[in-house]
Amino acid sequence: MPRRVLIAFLLALALLSFPAGAGATSRDHFVGAPRSAAINLDGGFPLEVTPDRFAALTGDVAGGWQLSLDGVTLAEPGALDGVNTIGFSNALPDDVLGAYIFWPRRVYSNKKRCRRVHGKRRCHRVKKYRYSEVTEADVAFNAGFRWNEGPRYPGDDEIDLETVEIHELGHFNDPNRPHGARCSGSPLTESLAYGEWWRDSDNWFEYGCSNSPGKLLASPATSRVAVRYARVAHWLPDRVSGAR
Repeated sequence: MPRRVLIAFLLALALLSFPAGAGATSRDHFVGAPRSAAINLDGGFPLEVTPDRFAALTGDVAGGWQLSLDGVTLAEPGALDGVNTIGFSNALPDDVLGAYIFWPRRVYSNKKRCRRVHGKRRCHRVKKYRYSEVTEADVAFNAGFRWNEGPRYPGDDEIDLETVEIHELGHFNDPNRPHGARCSGSPLTESLAYGEWWRDSDNWFEYGCSNSPGKLLASPATSRVAVRYARVAHWLPDRVSGAR
């Protein structure tokens, strides 16, 4: 694979069917998304990433998105098991770096509507969609890539783990927010190439972007002020795994 070939963050429309044969669409509004998750430190780790570094990085990024962590778990990310889990997976499609995987349940209301027919009042119940409640949510990272665990910048043959964590936990923070176009400077950029990164609004790099700040820091290992990531509006989630 060419080093600068873009790797999609998202499985654009990997949506399983909803009840009554209706698929999730841009009109769905998700509520009740979990604000905490546990970390899986036991399964499918790539050689380039240590569990300790993954745990520390996940804690830092979760704090930036104002999410909390509930310790460690053996639950597999991407499995409907009642546990909100963050971890590596070997089950993602080959071209997906990471995915926010969640299970929504559509909520409807029944309203009574009446009208007069031949002088008589006729009434019936109308089913109206209200929102989709998120009952469980995971974040999975593809163990099949060559990752840069940081804190250094990624090499030309590495995918930057911190960038992908910021992206996916941003969806965990709010699944109703869309991806930003490439070169927009958004942490939820729609795609990422080997050797690219997003660490802060003034410290990101994408090939072909004239507005990319590039390597502004001599070393990202130096002390940095904690970043609180701004919410960025978006349209579709990375992946809806199922519905109940």
